[in-house]
Amino acid sequence: MCTFNGGGSVFLKGEASSPATPFSFPVSESEEKIKHLKNKISLKKKKETSLKAIEDLTKTKTLLNREIKKVKKHHDQLKDFNLSLKVKKQELLCKSNLKDSVKVQLDDEVNLSESKTENKERQLQLQNNGLSSTGLGRNINSNNNGPIALPVQNETTANRAILAAYARARRLQIIRLKKRDQRESKRRKN
Repeated sequence: MCTFNGGGSVFLKGEASSPATPFSFPVSESEEKIKHLKNKISLKKKKETSLKAIEDLTKTKTLLNREIKKVKKHHDQLKDFNLSLKVKKQELLCKSNLKDSVKVQLDDEVNLSESKTENKERQLQLQNNGLSSTGLGRNINSNNNGPIALPVQNETTANRAILAAYARARRLQIIRLKKRDQRESKRRKN
């Protein structure tokens, strides 16, 4: 049984206590220190684990950034490759269209002219002075079936310039058609 003295100290009497009622002691200073140390240790562990987690996250972030750069580089390479394929396709289509149109023009001119020498001269002039359908003013030799040579350096910028020229020509053609349609619709209304 515990009794309290007026000064706040605890006296324990050696009387028999029942097993159902254990001794109740006030918390001593040493127990408080142990709890305080446990709290400090757990705070240190929390800090260490959080620092370790931060380090792991920064490592994964750098790895992911590297992977993203690799994927972007690969994507750019694929875009450049696709662009070069589109340019080659466009050149082949333009060459085949140019050959067909030159043949049609030549056939018409052959039928219209009276002498064979005039026909030969005109054919040579058309072949020598023929411009590519890109409108860039490149001369195309009808006997040359190879692709138009582009400079090796800055190939992607050259491809982009060619595609930009195609797009510009298409836009101008669309604008011309729209203006013509507008003029025709105004004439119809008047």
